[in-house]
Amino acid sequence: MKRLFTILFVFIGLTAFSQIPKPLPDTYVNDFASLLNEDQIDSLNKKIHIIEKQSGVQLALVLVNEIPKDYEIEDYSLLIARKWGVGKNDDGLVYVAAINQRKQRMEVARDLEGKIPDIIAFEIMERLKPYFKNKNYYNGLNVLVDNIAQELSVDLGQLAMETYSNDEPPLPVVEWYDYVIAGIVLLVILTLFYGLIRFIKAVRKNIKVIENQRYMDLINRGRTFNAIPEQRYRERDYRPYDRQSDRPGRSYKTESSNGYKSDTSKYGNWGGNKGRDSQSNKGFSGGGATSDW
Repeated sequence: MKRLFTILFVFIGLTAFSQIPKPLPDTYVNDFASLLNEDQIDSLNKKIHIIEKQSGVQLALVLVNEIPKDYEIEDYSLLIARKWGVGKNDDGLVYVAAINQRKQRMEVARDLEGKIPDIIAFEIMERLKPYFKNKNYYNGLNVLVDNIAQELSVDLGQLAMETYSNDEPPLPVVEWYDYVIAGIVLLVILTLFYGLIRFIKAVRKNIKVIENQRYMDLINRGRTFNAIPEQRYRERDYRPYDRQSDRPGRSYKTESSNGYKSDTSKYGNWGGNKGRDSQSNKGFSGGGATSDW
């Protein structure tokens, strides 16, 4: 029975390891997904070789299309690190990227956990995301290698400056919610613009109404003003109004239809004085006061 369990355990182990690919010869970059060309692989190999030479740390890059169904990426990367024997003195790094599943994992050996703790490994991989979203895998891997070299205090020299020399920087990634936000902002702007136009039209309309009202008032005033001279003609003989002869206290007489002579002074044409002689007016008794000035 014990032998049966041993055989079963060995069989399961061999089955698991059989799904782990063998490392490609003479390269740190194991591109099983065929994403990089030879020049790009050579450039990455040069950088990783400098890292190993200066720090003694081995770095393996593994690019696959998919992780096998029976594995999580954590188990898969751990099996690769153990089967391949990455790191001579427990100071190896294994980076695995599953392209179709859009997953990535950095496996850190025990002796490197002080220099590259989990939080640092996570932050480094976060910096790759904009590049990978735009399928710019080469620049993304360059960012990975450069950041690892920085954490290990490795000077890549001129190679670090050549990271982005042959490729354009990644385009910004636009998510679906960015379009929603942009649509809402555009709708708000259009609504405000439409409201502003209506407000301007309303103000102009009110101004026009006020101007028309003022214009009509001026017209009415002009009619009243122009009607005044017409009233200054005498009703009986239609003679023009004489300013010199029509002052207070002075009058001229006209012949009425019945031969009666009446005062027609503009300012003194009181109703109680018509037809009366000045001596027979009993309305005043001579009271009053006089003063100098």
